[in-house]
Amino acid sequence: MATNLKELKTVLEDVTSPDDRCTYFIFWAYEKIINILNGNLSSHNDYYAINLLNQVLYTINKELPLGQKCPYYVDGALNDWKKEKYLHDYFKNFKKISDNIDENPDQCGTYLDYLEHIHELYMKDLKSCCAYYTNSDPVYLEMCPKYFKCDKKYFPHSLISKLGCEKEKTNINVDEVFKDLIVDHDVVTLTRMSNPAASNYLKNLLSHLMGDKFNSAMFYSYSFLGISFLFFLLYKVIKNNVLCE
Repeated sequence: MATNLKELKTVLEDVTSPDDRCTYFIFWAYEKIINILNGNLSSHNDYYAINLLNQVLYTINKELPLGQKCPYYVDGALNDWKKEKYLHDYFKNFKKISDNIDENPDQCGTYLDYLEHIHELYMKDLKSCCAYYTNSDPVYLEMCPKYFKCDKKYFPHSLISKLGCEKEKTNINVDEVFKDLIVDHDVVTLTRMSNPAASNYLKNLLSHLMGDKFNSAMFYSYSFLGISFLFFLLYKVIKNNVLCE
């Protein structure tokens, strides 16, 4: 892992985006760790080894040039790693899979089980990874950019429908699925009718960001610092006026 991280730009020379190189490396590393641990992170020795690995990765990243860094922390549940890797690979291979199905739709045995599994994982994380602000226009916020894409074109059941398999589950309407995920749908609709500029968009975005514990904590921290600074300026002005008198 250390060697591949140091030589990542060379190892993945055909991948031009530094972010893409980093995510490929992360999920390759996850797969290697899962195989070494036999899918079970349980003993103290396992956690100790993970901590040592994080120290090594941190040290290497400090030495790498800015455009070659891949800062990440090995943490979380192994099942989450597997899920994220499955979804990451699905999105990266989406065009290839879609083109393959278009050329030869009769591939139920090849793709049906895989796509239904991906669809299940996709639906579980869709709400937590994506926030949508309009129905017809593609306005959304991606909260899991490392492994999840929120564009509706990636909806797995759309590929399943193209296969036309007899074992296919009940048909799902993609528009209905995403309509239920729109933040403050009624407010957005009324706003678009009364104000084309959609002034409430920022309000919805702030509301969504404040739902995240980290963002909320940072908001209140900066608010406190700002108020404290204003009181300090007021104190200095009053003090100077008193001295002048």
